[in-house]
Amino acid sequence: MFILNYVDGVMATKKSFFEIAEQSNAILSYYNLINNALVYYEGFKEKVEILLGQELVVWEKVLKLAKESGEIKDNIHIPSTAIVLQSIFHGYSYMRGMMNNFNHNQLLDLYLNIYDQIKA
Repeated sequence: MFILNYVDGVMATKKSFFEIAEQSNAILSYYNLINNALVYYEGFKEKVEILLGQELVVWEKVLKLAKESGEIKDNIHIPSTAIVLQSIFHGYSYMRGMMNNFNHNQLLDLYLNIYDQIKA
């Protein structure tokens, strides 16, 4: 299932980031870095927009394949659902990163809850 692979990838990235950062507030530091780069580095916003656009395309492709195979309901609006799925990670990691409270199982539960709502 794509969601399991996605969350595993998130956790692998988080683990490697913590190894590099060697601090307990690494997620918050990452978001501070991104926010500062958006303000101070010309062209950074456009690069982030490209990356987010590419990520959204992946979610849309996965949903399209799932819809075509009958895995998810036929009446699912793919573009909106893709944005919701993309936003789960970004919103959750931002909010939990501020509190140094990122939980792999809770993130997975959020995705699986949405999946349960759209599966056929």
